[in-house]
Amino acid sequence: MTNLQFYFHDTLSGKNPSAVRVAQASKTTNKSASQAELGLLMVFNFGFTEGMYKGSSIYILGLNSAMNPVREMSIVGGTGIFRLARGYAIAQTNWFDPASGHDAIVGYNVTIVH
Repeated sequence: MTNLQFYFHDTLSGKNPSAVRVAQASKTTNKSASQAELGLLMVFNFGFTEGMYKGSSIYILGLNSAMNPVREMSIVGGTGIFRLARGYAIAQTNWFDPASGHDAIVGYNVTIVH
């Protein structure tokens, strides 16, 4: 079992963006995953580029209740060290800029069984 904590910086605006949009599809699809709240289907691949997990990745799938400060999603697989992984990810919004509508820093506490 592996426990990890990391932060996803998704800041596209301002003087010091941590993410840069390099392309945009002419047509995109967003899928709602809840009728009761703003919830999106999240399919995410976190690839590790440094350290002891370099070259490995984990796959997260689940309901991302975007307006909730804390949400839980499933680890449904991985590659490398995390091949056949299962587990869960607790995502917590640490910072959100409502003026931009998208800039955010989200912390992930991940428990992986592999």
